[in-house]
Amino acid sequence: MYNSQIIMIYMYGKINLYLLTYIYNVDHLKKPQTRVSIKLTWFIHVYRILIQKGGNRYSLCNLVRRGISLFFVKGIIKKGTTILMIAVFALAFYAFVIEPEILKVRKFKISDDKGLKVLFFSDLHMRHYTNFHAQLINQIKELKPNYILFGGDAVKSGVNFSDLQRFFTELSKIAPCYAVFGNWDYDIGSKLKEVYKNSGVILLDGKEAVLSGKNGSLTLVGMPLNRRYTFTGNKHPLVFGHYPHTIFRYTGIEPVLYLSGHTHGGQVYIPYISNLLLKNKYPILKGMGNFGKHRVLVSAGVGSWLHFRLFVPPEIVLIQF
Repeated sequence: MYNSQIIMIYMYGKINLYLLTYIYNVDHLKKPQTRVSIKLTWFIHVYRILIQKGGNRYSLCNLVRRGISLFFVKGIIKKGTTILMIAVFALAFYAFVIEPEILKVRKFKISDDKGLKVLFFSDLHMRHYTNFHAQLINQIKELKPNYILFGGDAVKSGVNFSDLQRFFTELSKIAPCYAVFGNWDYDIGSKLKEVYKNSGVILLDGKEAVLSGKNGSLTLVGMPLNRRYTFTGNKHPLVFGHYPHTIFRYTGIEPVLYLSGHTHGGQVYIPYISNLLLKNKYPILKGMGNFGKHRVLVSAGVGSWLHFRLFVPPEIVLIQF
């Protein structure tokens, strides 16, 4: 009710001022100081009605207090929004620009009786040869492995095959290099076979090789991408493939270790949460673990189909046997 009274007082005052000023041409009402005085009178009338109807709720102290509170709340919200925007921008910059160029080395010791060092990496996803690939070559060279294993996904769309061949040529000069196909390689298999052949990389697509160390040797099995494989040897082999679950297509004596990639470590990795969300699809996102009875090591890879990583930097793995 009192809201309608306030509106009526306001409209009555406006109409009176208009009539006096412009119809009856009362000159002194055109002066700014007179108009301010009239408006102040309206305000006092309105405020009296508020006090009568609303009590202490509309007292001057309460109105001032509310105004100050609103000012500070708005200020906090504005500052919070600004901080949030800066944080999002910084995180995006880190994920798209910085982390994909960081190279991490992980080391595992399975045994030391064979005097054998094997370097494993996966998911190169190369389009062009960049400074990161030169860094990758140099880092592998410094580790001085006896053998290099590549777990597939050499390419992504728009790949320059000359650059890809350059990379694998430099890689195979460090140590004997073996590879398997990944899902991104499947449709360009014939072209990739040619790249591997020209660069000195041996493709183990359902084949075996012998890795010789200072004090012994180890049979290496390269798992085909989408087929079963039976190992007929009587010594525990080292098996590698692209998908983590490919180990379930292997039959034969238990491998000493199965190496795989494909997951990119989730590409965005939030401890506990990523593992929980992706557990059904990937029981192991990255690192060492067990698939049933099998001992499995899943690499987070070195590349990605989108140049983006968050809290799961590119990695290569050095394993001692």
